[in-house]
Parts: sequence; C-alpha cells; structure tokens
Amino acid sequence: MPSYVSPRDYIRQMEEKCREIEKEKERLKAEHQSYLDDAQAIDQKYEQTLQEMGAYLLPEVTEEALQKLSQQLGDPQIALLKAKMDKAIANSAKQAEELEQHPEIRRYNLVHSELQSEIDLLEPSTQREFEKIKFWQQSEHYQYLADAGYFKPNYRPSLWQRFKNWKHASYLMEELERSVVSCDQDGHFQLKNVYDVDGEMLYPRDGSPSRWKLVQLYHFKDAKELKAEHQRTCIDGMEAWETLHEMKNHLQQMEQRKKKLEALRNAPETELSNLYVELHERIAAQVEHNGEMLLQGTLGRDKFFVAYLKKLSALPKQSSYLRELAARRIAPAISDLSEIQEKTREKIVRTESKVARGKISRLEPHKIQKDVTFDQAKWSKKRGSITHLRQTIVTFEHYDRGSLVGDFLWWDLMTRAARGDDLMEVRDFHKNHPGWDYRNHSSHHDAIDMAASDLAYRDRDSDADFS
Repeated sequence: MPSYVSPRDYIRQMEEKCREIEKEKERLKAEHQSYLDDAQAIDQKYEQTLQEMGAYLLPEVTEEALQKLSQQLGDPQIALLKAKMDKAIANSAKQAEELEQHPEIRRYNLVHSELQSEIDLLEPSTQREFEKIKFWQQSEHYQYLADAGYFKPNYRPSLWQRFKNWKHASYLMEELERSVVSCDQDGHFQLKNVYDVDGEMLYPRDGSPSRWKLVQLYHFKDAKELKAEHQRTCIDGMEAWETLHEMKNHLQQMEQRKKKLEALRNAPETELSNLYVELHERIAAQVEHNGEMLLQGTLGRDKFFVAYLKKLSALPKQSSYLRELAARRIAPAISDLSEIQEKTREKIVRTESKVARGKISRLEPHKIQKDVTFDQAKWSKKRGSITHLRQTIVTFEHYDRGSLVGDFLWWDLMTRAARGDDLMEVRDFHKNHPGWDYRNHSSHHDAIDMAASDLAYRDRDSDADFS
C-alpha cells in the first residue's frame, strides 16, 4: 500500500464506494419487492383455499344443506342464504320483464342505429361551431360585452356605457377578423390567428374549406353584423352543442339500459356466485374467531375439514410475516445504506472544496480506510439471510403440523424458531409464553393431521424445503 493517497484517488475511491452502495440498495429493493409479491401470492392462495373449502362444505346449494352447514359452523345467517338468493333472482326476473317492455329495448337495434347515425352526422359541424364559441370566449372584450348585456335583446345602456361598449365591440371585431380557419385535405380545421400563419396564403371568407388551406372566418361591416354573428355562433351554436350532448346522453342511457337487462338475465349465475362469496366470508370469520370451537363440533371429525381449517389459519400468518419483515428488516437496511451513501457524498464535496482551496494535497491510507471501504461481504451475507428466510416462509406447507387447540405460534413452526423478536406477534407470544417450544405443541403425529399433510401437498408449487 502506498504511503500516501492523492486527493483525486481518495475522491475516486469514495465515488466507487457510492456506486457499490447503490447496487446493493437496488438488490435489497428487489428483495423487498419479492417479499411483497410473495405475500400477495399467498393472499391469492388463501382466497383459492377458501373457495375450495366452500365447495367442499357445500357441493350443492339446497336449503337442507345450508341449514346443516349453518348448525355445524354456528352461524344462523348461513341458513338464510338460499332464500336470499331466490328472492334476488325473482326480483331480477321481474325487473327484466318490465325492462323488456320499454319501447327502446324492444326496437333497440333500430333506434340505436338511427341515433348513432344522427350523432355521427351532426358532430363534425357542431364541433366546429363549438371551437368558434371558444374562440369568442377567450377574448377579454367579448367577456366585457357579455357581462354588460351587450348581446341581449333588451340592451339599453347609458350614453357613457354605450361608448365603452362601442370601444370593446370595435376591438372584438378586429380580433375576430384576424381569425382564420386552417384546413387540411380531409376538411379538418383549426382556428388560428392570422399573425400566426406567416407565409401561408389567405383566402377570402367565401373560399371553400375543403379546397383552400386558410380561410378568413369573419368580416364585419358594423356592430349589427357582430350581434347577428354572435346569435349564429354563440347562441345557436351552443344550442346545437347542447342538443348533441343530449343525444349522446340518450344513447348512453340506452346502452346502460341494455347492459342492465343483460345483467338481469344473468342473475341466477350472478346470485349463486354472490352466495358463495358471502359463504366464504362467513367461513373466514368463523375460522379466525372460532377455529378451536369448530374442532369440538361434528366437523372436527372430518379430516379434510380440519386440514382446510389449519391451512386457512396459517396462510394469513405467512402473508403478514412477509409484509412485516419487509417493513422491519429490509426497509431499514435500505435506509442505513442511503445514510452511508449520503455521508460519503458529503465527504466528497468537502474534499473537493478543500482541494480547490489548496487545503489538502495528500492523505494517509489508514486514516481514510473507513471512508473508502464498503463491506460488500457483510451486506451480501445479510441479504442472503433475508432471502433464505423469505424462501423458508413461502415454501412452508406442513400445515398439518400446526395446532388449533390453545395458543400456537406459526412463526416458530414455519421458521424452526428463527429469531423474530422484532415482529410484534412473536415478541408478545414469547413474552406471555416463556419457554414455549413448538415441537411440544406440534400435532404431526396425529392421524387426523396426516390428512392435512396430504392436502397441503396437493398444490405444492416448489420442491424447495427449508424446514
């Protein structure tokens, strides 16, 4: 190692350190996203398992089956789901019958086609008139005259007001006469100011927009012509615009009415789906709050029900562990690296300032070692352990080894009691259960739970086993 380091080399080494830190931050950010993506995938797995359990418990929707399931799960509302579904289907059928009698539904294709054709015919010209209206409204002179009531039929100003209005009307006519229509070969146009089209040929007002590129839009002899043009453009044009929008709204209402009718006709399938959605929600609530009680009932002797029950209890834990780990371990690690990076950049700026002022010419290596060194091996090891923990949680599928009787910590079973005191649930559990060992509470030797193991392996999507 040289006895001295030049400031240039010192700065270069610190810049390289910043680049290495940035790369490690990107790796950790990718790992953080992997945690969140895996948590979302487990959420989807939970929903899928809930649907499978619902289909298993209720293979056929009958009042007798719902009544029995209601008693087994201890939820009286489940028994009412069939009647609720039938009532909704009957109401939908009645609404569909009424809607089918609507004249526009009975002749939907014809009425819709005629209305759409009329809109297509009117829209181009109406759009052009609306562009003219906007051209008028952007003038401060027009706004003044409109506020003064200049264009109203009962306009009766004082002598002084008449003079002021005459002045603004003159300016407005001058502005409008500078407006031209720029047309292309297809007849599309854009309003422009004549001063913005230097070098382009200007044609008189009676030129054909389909033939000429630029057409003068207005030419006024006096204020009467200005008022007459205002009536054609701003009053009649706005009425045409509003009429067009009314037609569009009418067309939209027709289409919505048609979609509603189609939805009503599909009510039996929709309401059956809604029944299962509500059933799944009620099963989830029972699993969350009354899992141990359900084991003591008749369903507790159903090995497949117990398997589903344990899986539904564990999956939300897997998801929450991943999200909390991402927030408590990876996000702080990224912040720590950002802080180191920022301090290094500040030292670079200070060193450059000192060099510019001639305050520093060489540095001793042992004094700058910490400034230029980034312990990549330490951070790689830390990131590797974080990745391994994620894979351990994600690939866990031995739900049969968990227990729903008494207090049980899924974290210890999933991770083989890995360090987890930075997670609230793990910290509180160990505080309230000192000396607790998941191996003494695991039920994987139970014959019923072996069925859960078989079920867990049905949807195994990875051969990795970190247990």
